[in-house]
Amino acid sequence: DVFWALDTLKSNGISYKLLYLDCDDEVLERRFKATRRRHPLCSQNQALNLREAITAERKLLESLRLRADIALDTSNLSPTDCKNRIVALFASDPQAGMQIHINSFGFGHHGAPGDSDLVFDVRCLPNPFYEPSIKERTGLDDAIDRYVFSFEVSRALYAKILDMLLFLLPLYRAEGKSSLVVSFGCTGGRHRSVLFARKIGEQIAAQGYAVHVQHRELPRLND
Repeated sequence: DVFWALDTLKSNGISYKLLYLDCDDEVLERRFKATRRRHPLCSQNQALNLREAITAERKLLESLRLRADIALDTSNLSPTDCKNRIVALFASDPQAGMQIHINSFGFGHHGAPGDSDLVFDVRCLPNPFYEPSIKERTGLDDAIDRYVFSFEVSRALYAKILDMLLFLLPLYRAEGKSSLVVSFGCTGGRHRSVLFARKIGEQIAAQGYAVHVQHRELPRLND
């Protein structure tokens, strides 16, 4: 009855946004095993194993996923990160308009976030990892900023990406998009991608957009 309910809301002039939480099959399996909960479809059909139940569930929910206003991939999000993303989406000032989420990540750690709308690969730039004096620092440090942007290719790529985003954002907002996820990736997710995500985020926020920046791999450095 969910589609009937949604259509009824719409016909009555009641606005809503549909959020669909998703994750990779392997992650979902681990979560079920960690909580020791049976999948609902396994309870209905004892012949199904967990992987088969997840596959069946995806087929059942596909039409709902396609109808969602926002699809959030939680595969690499901690519970706190997930909460913060949802709060940013739904508990912020409704006049702020489109929410822009900017991620940094490492291609060597599970690849790009699955909910990315735009992905920029900055592995083509000089890598601070090979500079012994700064390799242990991150893209949050001025030393990495000075090193990466000492190269013309880095400055040129940064300018082109920023120019493209500032061109695209008003178009997305005019289309009615409520959330945009922009991800920057490098090899390990601690130098170039962090630097670009941080600086691009600052520039976009300066234009009046609601921006949330997250560096996926940095918490790993403290493990």
